[in-house]
Formats: sequence, structure tokens, C-alpha cells
Amino acid sequence: DGLSLQGARLPEVALAGSSLVGAVLTGADLTAADLMGVDLSNANLDAASLQRARVVEAVLLGASLSDAVLVGASVKRSVWTAQGAAVVARNADMQGLDLRELDLTGVDLTGACLNKCLLARCCLAKTKLEDTLLFNTDIHLTQGLTMAQIAALRDNNQ
Repeated sequence: DGLSLQGARLPEVALAGSSLVGAVLTGADLTAADLMGVDLSNANLDAASLQRARVVEAVLLGASLSDAVLVGASVKRSVWTAQGAAVVARNADMQGLDLRELDLTGVDLTGACLNKCLLARCCLAKTKLEDTLLFNTDIHLTQGLTMAQIAALRDNNQ
């Protein structure tokens, strides 16, 4: 693994079930790609376009999605964190994603746009949320947020 597809234009590519462990996909266009069940552990997807991509049941342990665009993507049942290996998605545009029931423990969402996301029953323990945008996002059923984090999010998103 460790394949380099930096800047590749792969819209609508079908990669379901593939292993892209450690792949370099920086700036890649994966718009509407089928990434169902793909192992993207430790992959670099910084500044990649994953708009409308199907990332269902994918493994993203240790992956970097900083500055990536995931608007319209489906990420249901994907694995974002385990045993200390969490996703880094700083400044990612994740607007409108359905993140319900996902474990986002320790994920770095600093500066990310999570406006209009669904976070019900989502675990956000130790998740980095500094400067994260959460306008029109219901966080009241999430788990793991401290009162200080809730207050800071409320202050940042008014």
C-alpha cells in the first residue's frame, strides 16, 4: 500500500472494498466515488474532494482529511477512531453530513464546517472542536462533550 494518487482526477471511480492504507490522495478529485468498505487507514486525503462520495463502512483510522470537502458524502458506519488512531479533519467542509451514531472520540475537527450536520448519538469525547462551525447543528444528543465545550461551541456559533 502507500499508493500515490496525489491530485488524481477520479470522479465516480469504483473502489469499493479496496485497500488504500497509507495512500497519498492529497488534492484528489473523488467526487461521487464509491469507497464503500475501503480501508483508508493513515491515508492522506488533505484538500481532496469527496463530495457526494460513498464512504460507508470505510476505515479512516489515522487518516488526514484536512481542508477536504465532504459535502453530500455518505459516511454511515465508517470507523473514524480506535486505540488512539483518530482522523484529522482540520478546516474540512463537512456541511450537512449525517454523523449519527459515529464514534468521533479524539478526532481533530479544529476549524471544520459542521453546519447542518446530524450528530445524534455521536460520541465527541476528547474531540478537538476549536473554531468548529456548528450552525443549525443539533448537539443535544451527543455524548462526551464537557460543559465547557458546550459553552464554547455555543459562544462560537451565535
